[in-house]
Amino acid sequence: MSIPDGEYYIFDKFNDCVTANKVANGVPVLTHFAQTDDQQWQLISGEGVAQIIQNVGSKTYIGSLDKDPILSTSPLPWYINETGDTDWYQISRGSNRGSPFWVGNGQGSAQQNESLTLSSGGFYSFFFLPVSHVNGNSPSNTVLSSLVKTTPSSSGPTGTVPVSASPSTANLNSGSSNAKPTPIGAIVGGTIGGFMLVVLMIFCVWLSRRQLWAHSKRLPRGAQPLTAFTLQAPTAYSTISEKASTSSTQRTQSPPPYDEVGK
Repeated sequence: MSIPDGEYYIFDKFNDCVTANKVANGVPVLTHFAQTDDQQWQLISGEGVAQIIQNVGSKTYIGSLDKDPILSTSPLPWYINETGDTDWYQISRGSNRGSPFWVGNGQGSAQQNESLTLSSGGFYSFFFLPVSHVNGNSPSNTVLSSLVKTTPSSSGPTGTVPVSASPSTANLNSGSSNAKPTPIGAIVGGTIGGFMLVVLMIFCVWLSRRQLWAHSKRLPRGAQPLTAFTLQAPTAYSTISEKASTSSTQRTQSPPPYDEVGK
């Protein structure tokens, strides 16, 4: 099934974004970068998507007429946002080799003269995935939307059209989808975070047990255990004391020596 003529943009599974130029007679005319890259592409349409990123060699091009020197020093990834609405786009992955610069917003776009803002970096850059979005003018799909800062869609998206590296009318599908985007990045991030937390807890328990074991090994050995014994009745030792005042003999009993106790 052919698709309507107009402005279209494509991105691959590595989130490298290029323009599809025009769609003529239902077939997209891909750029040189798209034609030579053996990837699977998605075709994006709609106003507000004109601020798209082109990855040409090692340089990054963004939709605007102004140069921004911060681009050459700020860390990847970068993000651009239209000040007139809430469409967010991620600049293609790539290096800082060759100072990136701005190019035209795209022909025929209602936001051609719209100013853009730029932000960079972030821990969640790994989880930036395609998210459907509808702006205030007409239905459109953003290429990449920040999971940290997104605006809910007011209606269903127009859908995307999968396109191979060598497009033909046989592999084009202009069907629409009313399914709401799933926060896959948030789910993946939560899963990874939970797994790391469990691993950390297991490691802490193992470390504490190991420290307790090492501490017990360092304790001095105790004295030999005492042997219980019972004092026996004293052996009858008799001593005879003679007193000069009497003629009788007095027999007294004295305790045994200390070293004889227990024998």
